[in-house]
Amino acid sequence: MKKILLGAALLAVGATQAAVIPFPDLSSGGTFTLDAGDVTYTTNGAAVSIADNAVATLNINGAWIAGDDNEVQLGGVSGNNNTLQDVQLNIGSDGSLTFGKMWVGGVWLADTNTGLVAIDMSEGAQMIISGGSWGIRANGTNWTRDGVTSRTAGAANSLTLYEMLWNEGALTKDGVQVGTFEQNFDFTGATNGASTLTAIPEPATLGLLGAFGGAILFIRRRFMI
Repeated sequence: MKKILLGAALLAVGATQAAVIPFPDLSSGGTFTLDAGDVTYTTNGAAVSIADNAVATLNINGAWIAGDDNEVQLGGVSGNNNTLQDVQLNIGSDGSLTFGKMWVGGVWLADTNTGLVAIDMSEGAQMIISGGSWGIRANGTNWTRDGVTSRTAGAANSLTLYEMLWNEGALTKDGVQVGTFEQNFDFTGATNGASTLTAIPEPATLGLLGAFGGAILFIRRRFMI
């Protein structure tokens, strides 16, 4: 009986550790850190670093939930020629971002010469599109990563846009880019609807896990003979 009561007490303590954290006003920049196990909610049009000279850093180690058809705006908005709009979104290994739509502005405007929107996902981190019609999107048909070269987005769906972010260095895993997009991320679901992007172990790590598993299997068979 004592063990049961102790277990229930521990569960109760664990349950109180999670908290709903209000999402701050980051339209003019700032830093927001969400701890593992905690959750924050935003409504349609949650804006991060869209004002002049705005610089924002988000460290998401818990669950950021924007919900169905609710938009997350990173960087400048349509037609905005602001001088500096930096956004660094870091999603930790226990973190996730669930959204209906995501607007990646700022650097994606061909006439914006400064400001960077960058997303880093740790192994295990997830970006979840909950059913928005466009998921993640760049602003306009022309955009720039370096402020000089104008490129055509040409993105037909969310998967293409994720790949574009990776190819342009705007999306990283554990702070670096090693290997290909497919070797670092697993995309499941509809390419233009509900889907999940998960950061997976890098190729070298997978190789080590495979070798370790093979060694364990060899030892087990050896001792069974």
